[in-house]
Amino acid sequence: MNLEDIEIIDKIVCGWEEAYSNEMARLENLFKSIVSDWTYEMIFFSEKFISSLETLKWEEWHKEFLEDEKRHKENGLYFNIFDLLRDKCGFQTHEKTHSQLIKFLLDSTASHGQGKNFLVEFLKLLGICAPKDGIWNISAEQGYIDILLYRTEPESIIVIENKSNDAPDQPNQLYRYWHHKIYRRTERKDKEFYDANKDKYRIIYLSKNEDKKYEKKSISKPKDNSNGYFGNTDRYNSLPNEIPMGIDTLYFTDGLFLEWLDNCIQSLDTNHRIREYIAQYKMLCKSL
Repeated sequence: MNLEDIEIIDKIVCGWEEAYSNEMARLENLFKSIVSDWTYEMIFFSEKFISSLETLKWEEWHKEFLEDEKRHKENGLYFNIFDLLRDKCGFQTHEKTHSQLIKFLLDSTASHGQGKNFLVEFLKLLGICAPKDGIWNISAEQGYIDILLYRTEPESIIVIENKSNDAPDQPNQLYRYWHHKIYRRTERKDKEFYDANKDKYRIIYLSKNEDKKYEKKSISKPKDNSNGYFGNTDRYNSLPNEIPMGIDTLYFTDGLFLEWLDNCIQSLDTNHRIREYIAQYKMLCKSL
């Protein structure tokens, strides 16, 4: 094979390789184009399909919401007497008001007609001994104590400090309540005694929510006894620097207090007026 023949063969081979490369490139571009168009169409179709489904769901949910809202309005579920009095009559539920509303439920002689039932439900949640026994005296705003529950047989004392409106603690406030209402009855100032008798003696700090807690200044003994409120000097000096018993913190918006209101509602059978009163009062508490 001469040089001329070799050159001819090289040209044929090179031309074939170039033609092959060009064809493969064309096929590759065609394939990419097909795949790209198909992928785009699928994505576009999927977006349209999903968007259509979401629109249908939102329309369905909105329709159900409007129907529920209509039923709630017709059934008066948006009505609350406390809101009405506030918005139309300027009536405000201050701490004194809350104390009176709570006292109404706890008072066995009140017009709710349930006797001790609501009181017993409350005492049971607190773990007070023999909640149905004895005669309980319930007072509100007595001697600056918001709510006081007291009985002689068996002796039990429950002091409730109401902080529904986030009022600041006064210096030595809870300490004075402990000394005046509990210590003067028990003559005990050791923590062990009160730990062993939590089912008889309690101080409850009823606040709006967890953001409001009792302050150390409230449970501390005054620095002086110049007014003689705590007896003579020796008696004052013998008192502990802080209340020797635990303070139970309850909340208007959560926990045991709302559980008590729920239990009161569930205990009612035919008394629809009081059931609705408690339900609306519970809504008021949750909105604080």
